[in-house]
Order: sequence, then C-alpha cells, then structure tokens
Amino acid sequence: MEIKEFNRIKEMLNSTKEDMEVAIQNVINLDLDGMRVAILAKNLTLDKRSDFIKELSIEQTKVIEKFEVNINNKWGMSKTLIDLSWQKIYDLIKTDYSNDQELKDLFEYEFKNELNKGLINDSIWNFLTDIKLEIKW
Repeated sequence: MEIKEFNRIKEMLNSTKEDMEVAIQNVINLDLDGMRVAILAKNLTLDKRSDFIKELSIEQTKVIEKFEVNINNKWGMSKTLIDLSWQKIYDLIKTDYSNDQELKDLFEYEFKNELNKGLINDSIWNFLTDIKLEIKW
C-alpha cells in the first residue's frame, strides 16, 4: 500500500462517521495486514480506535492482541488496554516483519510526521524546519 493511499484512509477514519465507514470498508477490501491496521489504529482516538477494530476481521486484528497490556487497579480488577506506542510497534516490526521494507518505510514516514508535528509545527523553536532521522533496523 502506498503512503498516499494510507494517508487517504487515515484522514477518512478521522473524519465523519460516514467517511469512517467507507474507510473501514476500504481496509477490509484491501485486506490490510495487522501491522498496517495497528498503525492506522494508532492515529485514532480511543473511541474511534475501538469502533475501527470491532469492524475488522479476526485476521486483520490478530496482531492487535500483541499490543494488549493487562492493568490491575487498586480494587483487584483487571483491565486490558492496547499499547500502540511507537516503541512497541517498532519492536514488533523489527522482530516479526523484518523483511517488509514497505512496512518499515510506512513506520518511518508516520513516526517522522508525528515527531515533526510535535517538535516543529507546534514548536516555539521557529528555527527548525525539518528533523532528519534514520531508524535502526
């Protein structure tokens, strides 16, 4: 999947309810693998993330289980959260998808965009224009 197409789906997922439904159908029809689904889910708010994951096939969401973390609260109850941190996504790509260069490129693109958004676009440092980074694979 090209980054341009990925971005289009990502934008639709973060748009109106109708756009989200169309984007989910696109993800299903494209039969995106679990890691691409995880990266898309990372870009969603928790409620949209939950709705997104519920609509997909078991095969497309099986990888999401690898990001589940059980948290025990002080009353002895357990809650399962999905930890889609960049570190966890990176670790899984590195161990289980090391031959998927397109996925590595997508990860780098998304990570760099988030980093640039936080450090450059929203920054008080107006002397920054870009941050060059290289991911250690």
